[in-house]
Amino acid sequence: MERRDSQPVSVIWFGMDASVMDMLEPLEKWKDSHLFKKVWRDFGERAVSDLMQDEKLSFEAVAKDVWLPTEKECRRIYRELKSGSITLGELSQNFGDLRGNYETMKKEWETLSIAEGEKSHQWIEETMEKVRRYQYITQYREGANVMMQVKDAFNLSGDFVVLEVLAKSVSGRCYTHILTNDSYCNGDIAS
Repeated sequence: MERRDSQPVSVIWFGMDASVMDMLEPLEKWKDSHLFKKVWRDFGERAVSDLMQDEKLSFEAVAKDVWLPTEKECRRIYRELKSGSITLGELSQNFGDLRGNYETMKKEWETLSIAEGEKSHQWIEETMEKVRRYQYITQYREGANVMMQVKDAFNLSGDFVVLEVLAKSVSGRCYTHILTNDSYCNGDIAS
């Protein structure tokens, strides 16, 4: 069958708004990311909590209130992670449930890198090593805290200076330090 007029052909896919169409391709890239799912869920829950009873989120509302802030937040976290400027607290908040599972964490960061169109993943190994060191120090501190609790519970005496130093080595204040700071709060030991 031959077309008789010179009008351009237009295909309307379910009559979706352009903002919804614009999120579909990037959404495909981000969908396997652990971080993306977590942030999407957070913004999705906020969007749903703002609805009136029996009201549903429209595709346009999902694009505006869930997709756009999720994409923006994931990109910010990715940039900070890649540059090493992410705080240790934010690292724990966003990737803490992957703690110790370095292969999964590496895959996650590769997924983020691919979603951002990066071809080189060279930064990942260096960042993984910094995370490992930080997590080892955190584990040692947690162990030292348990031992200090036992010391206090049983009123033990002796030389516990090393445990006290270790228990203070990664204090809560450390969460504001950035990943590129290899000292991981060593300054806290003296305080």
